[in-house]
Amino acid sequence: MILLKKLTLKSFLSHEKTEINFSENEKVLIDGASGAGKSSIFDSILWNLYGQSRAENRALIRKGAKKGSVCLELTRRELNKAEEDTVIITRSITSVGKHSLEIAIQKRDNSRAALPLVGVRELQSWIDKDLIGASFLLFINSVAYVQGNTESFVSQTAPKRKELLLEIVKAEDYKNYYEKARKTLSELENKHSMASGRVLELKARLDDTCARIIDRSICLKTIQANTDSIKLLESKIKDLETKKTLLSSAIQTVVLISENIKTATANKDFVENMLAERKIDVSGKEKLVKVLGLIPNREEETKELNKNLKKLQESLYSANEQETKRNEFFSKKPTVNDYNFSQIDRLKRDIEKILSKPICPSGEKCPYSGDHTVKINDLRDQIHQCEETITKEGIALANWSIESAKLPPPIFIKGIMEEIEKTSAGLRKFESESIQQKSLQKDLDNIIGIESKIPELENNLAEKMAHLKKLEEQKAEAEKLTKPEEFVAVDTEITTLRNEQKELNDGIIKATTILETIDKDEREIATLREKIDDLNKKELPEITEKMRKVELVKGAFGSKGIETIVIDYLLTSLESKINTILSRLCDFKIHLSTQKKSADMERDIEGLWITVENECGEEMSFENYSGGEKIRLIFAIAEGFSSLSKKRIGFKLIDEAILALDSNSLETFLEAVQEILEGTNQVLFISHIQDIKDLFDKSIIVTKHNGISKI
Repeated sequence: MILLKKLTLKSFLSHEKTEINFSENEKVLIDGASGAGKSSIFDSILWNLYGQSRAENRALIRKGAKKGSVCLELTRRELNKAEEDTVIITRSITSVGKHSLEIAIQKRDNSRAALPLVGVRELQSWIDKDLIGASFLLFINSVAYVQGNTESFVSQTAPKRKELLLEIVKAEDYKNYYEKARKTLSELENKHSMASGRVLELKARLDDTCARIIDRSICLKTIQANTDSIKLLESKIKDLETKKTLLSSAIQTVVLISENIKTATANKDFVENMLAERKIDVSGKEKLVKVLGLIPNREEETKELNKNLKKLQESLYSANEQETKRNEFFSKKPTVNDYNFSQIDRLKRDIEKILSKPICPSGEKCPYSGDHTVKINDLRDQIHQCEETITKEGIALANWSIESAKLPPPIFIKGIMEEIEKTSAGLRKFESESIQQKSLQKDLDNIIGIESKIPELENNLAEKMAHLKKLEEQKAEAEKLTKPEEFVAVDTEITTLRNEQKELNDGIIKATTILETIDKDEREIATLREKIDDLNKKELPEITEKMRKVELVKGAFGSKGIETIVIDYLLTSLESKINTILSRLCDFKIHLSTQKKSADMERDIEGLWITVENECGEEMSFENYSGGEKIRLIFAIAEGFSSLSKKRIGFKLIDEAILALDSNSLETFLEAVQEILEGTNQVLFISHIQDIKDLFDKSIIVTKHNGISKI
């Protein structure tokens, strides 16, 4: 059951911030002056649950605000369960038209979790189907009596009224069950068709397999006969192979001896060639000995030249060192600068020039000539400095000249180098003669070595020739034992017998393969018969039985099945409930029907038709009744619908449901309202009629000040 727990309005219509807490089994009157904002409370509940109201969404925002929102907390208690939770629905709209919807579930331990759905559409669908279990249209015709409701049940078309009735009985679930049964039946029909086709296919394979099986005994006889023939052939081939081996052995002996002769001949030729080459090499021995005798021994002369060369190189080193010292000494020769003499002459001329000028009696105070004595003294000092410099330079040069006289005289280095080159040339000549002598001696030593091996080569050649002669004799003896024509004949006969043997083996293999095929076919026949029996006796009957059951389910949830039975039952119950309520208000009766004949009386039209019968038993259309009579009819029908959803929704909203009634009608209406209050857990009632107000112990007063509604 769903009950109201708390309602919070923020900047919604004329309400700036309004909070209302609801208790279980509470009947509350919403009271206040007209325009105070009473109906806005009902509007907020409808808008929170369905996003629909009497005004366009952005018009719901209180003037001056940028966002309006409504938060509704509902207690949700499952039937036959003590467990309950709180559903918190928050819906908001901004001034730019952004619409948002949030739903959270709060457990008894105050833990809260958002509903795992995405988007306003999915959340709204959850409210309609899973939470309230009613569409907006059904809600305002069974739970909420909205002021000026233009979408009342009686104002709907017959098909639309039937849709509301079907919504109450959850006809959409029946359609889903029907569609599921239809799909299941289609799948089963496909399975049945496939299984039947499989049976036909298996039978065709069974017929083909039975047709190709041949007599097993024919194959067995062929295998036995071929096996016996192969044994006889193997005996003949064995004898021929022995004879062939003997003939082949003689031929192989001749071939082997021939190869040995070829090798021996090659060895003999190699030794002969080598012996001839060695004899040629030895023939130049006497000439080589004579040449060696003509080359003199220069060993002592070479030693003497090396000794002289060493002394010359030492002399050259000493001369270079002495020359370096002389060059270094002469590079440090002091210089006498002629500039100093020229400078002295110039300074003396300057003094004479000054002395030749007249002297002013005023002395140094003269502004023109000044003091000549100072200038002359200065020039004489400069002359003295130059003379000292000349004296120092002269002394340094005299000392250097004394030291230069002590130096040893210069050595003639070029003569030493010429001697070194002459000695080196002699050494190179002696070295060349020595190299030539050593090379000739080496050649002589080689010739002597070769000469010592000639007897050995001659003995080796004799042995090779004797071995070759022996091999040629063995070949002649072996050729007498070979019979090439007989060998070819034996080999040809063996080949012929082996071909016959292969044909017999092929025959055995073929017969064996046929036997294996027969075994495989026999196993396949047994398998096919087993599969056919399984399909005919198990699978097809099971599918057929399932099809029968699903067909029953499909029919049950079809348009002529459970839905029709439930609607007929519900229609009778609804009609009885409406007429029971209506009997307390007036003497009218209502008849409900789901079919009506067309104008041509040839077909039935589906819908929900309402026929009203007045106290005189006359049937009149709803539009022909007065305002008060219409109020009674609408109220009775709405209460009839409400009775069908009481188990799920435990609250009711009634806004100005009673208007335009006389005192007698009001009295009976009050009895009906009292029954509603007693039979409903929570009731919110808006009315300006004092008699209605007197029925409530608790009321909420709504006031408005400066355009803002408060409670």
